[in-house]
Amino acid sequence: MNVRRRTFFRCSADFQPINPVLCYIIIKVPKKQQKIKLNGEVLTMRLFRKNAVWKVFLGAAVIILLNANLSGAIWHNDTERVFSQSGGQESVAPEEKPLRMYVIEGAGYFLKSYSAFLLFLNKIEMAEVEGFDLNEMYQILTNSIENLEYANETYTLLKQQADVTPYNPIVIDQLLNFNYDLFQKKDNLNPSILEEVQFFLGKGKVREMYGEILTHTQGILGKAYAIKGVIETGEFPQISDLHDLNQGYAHSMLFGEYAARVAQEIK
Repeated sequence: MNVRRRTFFRCSADFQPINPVLCYIIIKVPKKQQKIKLNGEVLTMRLFRKNAVWKVFLGAAVIILLNANLSGAIWHNDTERVFSQSGGQESVAPEEKPLRMYVIEGAGYFLKSYSAFLLFLNKIEMAEVEGFDLNEMYQILTNSIENLEYANETYTLLKQQADVTPYNPIVIDQLLNFNYDLFQKKDNLNPSILEEVQFFLGKGKVREMYGEILTHTQGILGKAYAIKGVIETGEFPQISDLHDLNQGYAHSMLFGEYAARVAQEIK
């Protein structure tokens, strides 16, 4: 590609939203709209012709904003703020991690597990159209279980460290005085699940909530092990058992999401 002194943004082929730093700026651009190939696909880019310094500044600002907004925020995130110095390295022993890292890693494993299980359900849903490979389905379910086991191990460590970390009384007070009813109506949340979250956060019992996470993951694991055992005999699992397992994932997903949303609301 013949290039001249202009500016455009380019991302590596393995760019993922979780790592925006992989985006970098090239101060070379064709004069006009230019066709380029990326992974065999022809793309057309309309390139700016303004001052190159302004474009570099704009690109840097975009990358900074992406980094600022891509912290963990999906499942139980920010609940660790109720503990004193929960995010700082100075608050833990050298061999331990900050509580925040346990929360993020546990959430990551849980979401990977649920994603694999949804793929497993997709294979079942499409079996009548595409046929199915029981061995492939077994491998997908095994991957789901392995990630949930990692999540369970991570949340066990989280609970152990939370049990010996003092609460931050300011954040606890915010949880005690938070208007859960108004929050439920404003965001149209599932009232019964928010009520479960309020049972813990509304009383400042975050350690006990982490124990509830373990109860959730262990319950889901038990159901997944049972389905895996059926497949190991060469049989197809009961649809009702799959519904039950999916319900366990979905309930735990909303429980963790609502806990994160409450914690983020009081930040």
